[in-house]
Amino acid sequence: MKKILVLSVYPLGTTAGIRYRVEQYRDCFMQAGYKLEFLPFFTRNAYLSYRKGGVFKKGLQILWGMAKRIGLLVRPPRHEVLWLYRASTPTALTVFERYVTWRCKSRQVYEFDDAIWLKGPGIGALRHRLTTGSRVTKSCKKANAVIVGNQYLADYASALNASTTVIPTTVEVHHRFLPGIETREPTIVWTGSFSTLEYLERLLPVLEKVIERTGAKLKVISDVFPESAELDFECIPWSEATEHVALRGAWVGVMPLDDNAWTKGKCGFKAIQYMASGVVPVVSDVGANRDIVEDGVTGFLCATETEWEEKLIQVIENEGVRAEMSAKARDVAVRRYSSVVQCALLRHAVTGKTES
Repeated sequence: MKKILVLSVYPLGTTAGIRYRVEQYRDCFMQAGYKLEFLPFFTRNAYLSYRKGGVFKKGLQILWGMAKRIGLLVRPPRHEVLWLYRASTPTALTVFERYVTWRCKSRQVYEFDDAIWLKGPGIGALRHRLTTGSRVTKSCKKANAVIVGNQYLADYASALNASTTVIPTTVEVHHRFLPGIETREPTIVWTGSFSTLEYLERLLPVLEKVIERTGAKLKVISDVFPESAELDFECIPWSEATEHVALRGAWVGVMPLDDNAWTKGKCGFKAIQYMASGVVPVVSDVGANRDIVEDGVTGFLCATETEWEEKLIQVIENEGVRAEMSAKARDVAVRRYSSVVQCALLRHAVTGKTES
């Protein structure tokens, strides 16, 4: 069986990107005679410790990860393709993947699903230079092919590499992300993490008004939770095993974002999760959301607080609108955002082989 070597900072099962853009396609590649071998920079425990640790602990984790990457230079495993997801180390270095593909004469594929060439929220200029620098530009130029999650990212990548393919983030729509029976009580759901919590917190005043009028409850699925003296909400700790179950039955799912260069790189994954679960998405009118959600048909796009309030109330109070949007959103998710649907395109982009 041919081998595809997957290099990433992230261990298996730790981030949505590595889970839904790479891991879930193992069977897809197995069907074509390819085995994915994952070599993350961090172990799972080290990654969780790194996220929570201080400077000294983070330094130790990076040194251990670098030692493993140096070992990769000494004895690179045989492989047909090196699939690089975002970065091989949490630094601006590209030497590891470049040497391994040169040594093994393998195909190199680079994938990213955020505007990671930019300085993200809360990242200082020095940290950006040390952790990113010109890495994304170099990786795009050196790769045989580039895979990205939306057209905004493709516009950047295709200027550096003509072999750029857009593949949306997908979910398993037939066994995991399924519609459920609507809860008796109107339910607004948000799923996310510490990196996107700030967007939910800015929407809380609007949600307070909507909840006061409709009697809805807010369900938050996350590893961190907002603080609000005015609003009670249900806190559900995020778990890979239960996230899809926790979404079922909600009436509406929200995905607020700012409108800037960084958020335009977001791939609308929350909206896709909601749609696959039969939950009506009400999302910010930003970037990939515009391609995923057809405004007024499969959900609503919102640009102002007034629009957020009006559209949320409309979905909650109008059962007919909600049912029709839910069905249409689910249909789009099955046809466009299923891992089964995107399997062949991804295989071709990674392997470079045309399938009959």
